[in-house]
Amino acid sequence: MLQLSEFLVMIPMIISVGVLYLDYFPVHQRQQLGKQFMGLLSMGFVIWWLCGYPLATGNSVRSGTTLTVLIQFEFYAYALAMFSGTFFSHYTSKHALIFVPLWTGLVYCPIAWLLWANDGWLLKLGALDFSGGLVVHVTAGITSLVLGRRLLNQQRRFQQLPPTNQGRHIIAIGLITLGWFGFNAAPANDNVELIKQTILNTLMAIGGSVLGVSWVMWWQTRKLQLTDITTGMLGGLVISTISVGYVTPLISLLIALGSSIGMVYLMQWSHQQQVFFDAVDSFAMNAGGAILATLIFMLVAWWQHPSGWAWIEIGAVGVVSLITWLGTEIAIGISIWWQQVILEKDSI
Repeated sequence: MLQLSEFLVMIPMIISVGVLYLDYFPVHQRQQLGKQFMGLLSMGFVIWWLCGYPLATGNSVRSGTTLTVLIQFEFYAYALAMFSGTFFSHYTSKHALIFVPLWTGLVYCPIAWLLWANDGWLLKLGALDFSGGLVVHVTAGITSLVLGRRLLNQQRRFQQLPPTNQGRHIIAIGLITLGWFGFNAAPANDNVELIKQTILNTLMAIGGSVLGVSWVMWWQTRKLQLTDITTGMLGGLVISTISVGYVTPLISLLIALGSSIGMVYLMQWSHQQQVFFDAVDSFAMNAGGAILATLIFMLVAWWQHPSGWAWIEIGAVGVVSLITWLGTEIAIGISIWWQQVILEKDSI
């Protein structure tokens, strides 16, 4: 019953990411982008059922319960959703047909296996990632960075549009937040006490991140906007994932407070860059927020119990980042090459 609730509450969360991202694009593009987003998730579902789940877990689809397979799909789908805004800002659905299967096999599945599978190498070494800080958010964020660098020659600058419909914006944020409690609780399975811990720590992370973002924006501008609060909420959700099942509520709040401050400065820095175009701040919020949270979590853990684990966690961040970077470069390179081959054939 608990797993079913977690699965159901994450469905509107994933859809709401697409709704939220649409507000970052001009109105005339939104209908087409919405269709592309739903097509991406549908394709991801087929890929996951055919080969993604076995590659990511080392188990066949038949060996797990349907709910287990579907919940694991939702983690994968959320990674797809988080870089979809960057992808479809300058690539087409035809590119996605090649890119997504390759990215799944080269990036997401190997990283999920390393950190979450029972015989995963990084898991055996002692690396920790409770609900996807590395597996989901770092992969999505660095993927967005690699994709965004492809706009270098297109002379486009980042222009983040304000929400055109604040009511829709708030509802989307609310559904994402609600779904995230299922997202963070899913790895706890039926452990009721651990589920309670993840819920409380998620709330504390949201609070800490809102405080951190609000402090930076107030210090810089002496005013707060709705987007500052919602950025803090979303940042807190991302930041919570690495350690939500391992720490106390106070530590969760402090990790979020420190990470969110660094995340805001990273977002502001990324807006000024000419070398990549990240339409929805996926790199700064997902990769930046998750990596900062991992580093602070590592420092807190090392301070409480000095050990070699800190170096293992740093190594895990490095391995995940490297696999994501190389895998994404290969996948997008092949998809662009294949698209060019098709265009050349059509012109003959």
